Amino acid sequence: MRWTGLVTLGVVVAALAFPGPAAASSGWQELTNPPPFDPGAMFLLTDGTVMVQDLGSHAGGSPNWWRLTPDSTGSYVDGTWSQAASLPDGYAPFAYAAAVLPDGRLIIEGGEFLNGVPTDSNMGAIYNPLANSWTTVLAPNGGTWEQGRIGDAPSEVLADGRWLLGASGWTTNNDDAILDPTNLSWTTTGGAGRIVGNGEAGFTLLPNGKVLSVDVLPPACSTRTTEAFDPATLAWSNAGETPTPLVACGNANEIGPQLLMYDGKVFVEGATPATALYNVTTGTWSSGPRFPVIGGQQQDASDAGSAILPDGNVLLASRTGDVSVNGGIPTHFFLFDGTSLTQVSDNATSANGGLLYMLVLPTGQVLYSGGLGAQSLEIFSDGGSPNPAWAPTITAVPTQLAAGQTYTLAGWQLNGLSDGAAFGDDYQSSTDYPLVQITNNGTGAVVYARTFGMTNRSIAPEASSCTDFTLPNGIGSGASELRVIANGIASMPVPVSVGNSGTTTNSCPDFALATAKAGNGSGTVTSSEAGISCGATCSHTYPDGTIVTLMATPTTGSTFKGWSGGGCSGTGRCIVTLNSQKAVTATFGLVPETLAVSKTGGGSGSVTSSPAGVSCGTSCSHDFVYGTTVALDVRAARGSTFHGWSGDCSGRSDCVLTMSAASFVEASFVKDCVVPKLKGKGVTTARRALKAHDCLTGKIKHTFSKTVKKGRVISQKPKPRKLLRHDARVSLVVSKGKSP
Repeated sequence: MRWTGLVTLGVVVAALAFPGPAAASSGWQELTNPPPFDPGAMFLLTDGTVMVQDLGSHAGGSPNWWRLTPDSTGSYVDGTWSQAASLPDGYAPFAYAAAVLPDGRLIIEGGEFLNGVPTDSNMGAIYNPLANSWTTVLAPNGGTWEQGRIGDAPSEVLADGRWLLGASGWTTNNDDAILDPTNLSWTTTGGAGRIVGNGEAGFTLLPNGKVLSVDVLPPACSTRTTEAFDPATLAWSNAGETPTPLVACGNANEIGPQLLMYDGKVFVEGATPATALYNVTTGTWSSGPRFPVIGGQQQDASDAGSAILPDGNVLLASRTGDVSVNGGIPTHFFLFDGTSLTQVSDNATSANGGLLYMLVLPTGQVLYSGGLGAQSLEIFSDGGSPNPAWAPTITAVPTQLAAGQTYTLAGWQLNGLSDGAAFGDDYQSSTDYPLVQITNNGTGAVVYARTFGMTNRSIAPEASSCTDFTLPNGIGSGASELRVIANGIASMPVPVSVGNSGTTTNSCPDFALATAKAGNGSGTVTSSEAGISCGATCSHTYPDGTIVTLMATPTTGSTFKGWSGGGCSGTGRCIVTLNSQKAVTATFGLVPETLAVSKTGGGSGSVTSSPAGVSCGTSCSHDFVYGTTVALDVRAARGSTFHGWSGDCSGRSDCVLTMSAASFVEASFVKDCVVPKLKGKGVTTARRALKAHDCLTGKIKHTFSKTVKKGRVISQKPKPRKLLRHDARVSLVVSKGKSP
């Protein structure tokens, strides 16, 4: 199903070229216009500009930011600088969690330092590029989360667009929190299942939507453990052990970057000379190449950066020695082709060490920040070509466009197949989201249309999604080519025309998610994305690629028994990707409540229930569904009497229970009184005999008798062998002896 006024494309297998200006041959380039500040953290905004933080005079963080804008040919080497808005008062962080969200805003949280002072801050802010303004964002739990500390926490944008933030706890605290970008609300998960804290660890989004993390804190240096976070359960589980230690025991508990490559393996670099590879398909680990010794100094990737190039090679930096002691200088660089490391040329600041931050540009180049002054910002070009299978594919987009107008684009792999870049822990610069580039055929001018409203951030192969994009004011008119770029790899171009008016038809297909309820229980089904709320509305339509998380909540007396349909099963959350019409069923059952019956006393009898289930003495307990009204019928055996109820019933009247909870009832049976023969017995003996026969001594009348000795029973009432109720009284006539 497609729409008029749109271009529709299939899968393209032709050779791809880098967008914008031709990439230079492999090597480093300094910027034509060096930054007028000391550059630190870098983030690619969805309008193609790069946000760079000013480290400040102490190189420990400042509130100031700048934007690098490519020139009219799309060159970042020849780009220009403009100052952006500053962070809120008092917030000047260094080493923090950060991400570009699906709505195009940039969020940062925490800070190991503030203004160069060790702080482990829990402050945060979000940048709106349209308003050029920062707004304060509270930490989870109103700022009390993880004892008021976020610091240099790891983070990752999940496939459904929410942001996972891991507490940077160094001891037992391993909390996680998830931010909903639509309302900036937090959900704290408690870090269920995680065996050590998140401190110094990194996160990597996997194609299946899970998040991989290699443990860093003790005792990880010896146990070599790794863990995976599942958004369906909000819990961590064991992801295996690395073949060799990647964390050096006894040092500052550092590790290198972990980055998903295009061959489906996560390349993890160690703070030891070792590296490791995690096979996403099999869930197994294997050894990677070891860092070499250069100039007599062993290399490693402690707190270093890496970035994936369009040709699939990974550009990575290495340090020498303990970074906390000497900065790990000098810095060297390598390319990893999936098998081996090949050293490439050093850059202008290698001898001085630095931050080793990396960012993948839309041109396929890598922007590098050493944090050592203006000259430490350089661009690396590889010159290789991507495999066409790694490229985004546009399936539908309007072809008549106008300046300042917003449109929707649909396609496959719009987010790419990797985060793009990674660091040891305290710097995240992922570029797994689509940029829309428009090149004028006549002038060659290159502009970027700001993207936002992405329906998902999945990096699964052939994942479908949509994104909105807005053409900038002032864009040149005429015949042009439109591309989607993710991680520096461009789609095949689509011919478009930029003029005074455009086609506003929505190019993103909608798919319905229908939710049904089954079973004899009751409950509600709600969705993370607004729309589903059964029983009010059990169906909703979502744009292509939207990832919807369904939650089932049973009502009192019911239990959730599981999902079916939509690829969901089990009793956790149901995560559905809407790339076609989907139907999901939630089954609720009634909670079984146990009615236990006990019989006491010396008598005997039976207890049965209506409805059937209890039959004492065969079965003295039964599970009834919640809310069932149960009546108990009691019958005493011959020679016994029902004496009464105790527990959840009392007295001797009918016992009727409503099973809203587990219940216990005790039925007491006593033996009937069988009157013994007492004539001629002494009073004490008579009393004992009555008691032994479940009778009681009644009135005793004393009279003279010529034949019965004094103190013995002359007569009794009732007569012997009479059957009476339990504890019935037997009257006695006792001799006073002969009359005087």
